[in-house]
Amino acid sequence: MICTEKGELAAVRTTDNGITLQTEIMKSTANTFGDQMLDVVAVNRTTALEISNFFKTGKFRKIKLTNRATGQSRSFPVRIIENDREKRFTGKAVISLAIAETLRVNADDQLLAELVIGGGMLGWEGI
Repeated sequence: MICTEKGELAAVRTTDNGITLQTEIMKSTANTFGDQMLDVVAVNRTTALEISNFFKTGKFRKIKLTNRATGQSRSFPVRIIENDREKRFTGKAVISLAIAETLRVNADDQLLAELVIGGGMLGWEGI
């Protein structure tokens, strides 16, 4: 658990298979219209570090998200949220409407985050 500047506790929950992240869907505004079409998952530095430590990897570029209710899953590129001083996005995956529709999730649903490491003929396609 991590204590934010406001004294609130922000948690990154772990399971046997991966890390459970709360869903935050990007708000639709004129400035985010283009971002709503992208298949990119955003996490803050703290959450990225927790994921990296859990799977014992360094930096990662893709993350596999699974909707635990429906079983829908897919791998997405990751973007790091740089300015999250208040730790508002700790334990959350900020996703676009396109990803929400693909995984059939609503705001505040739980997603299982996993890293697919290695695989493929050369051993590095899943990184």
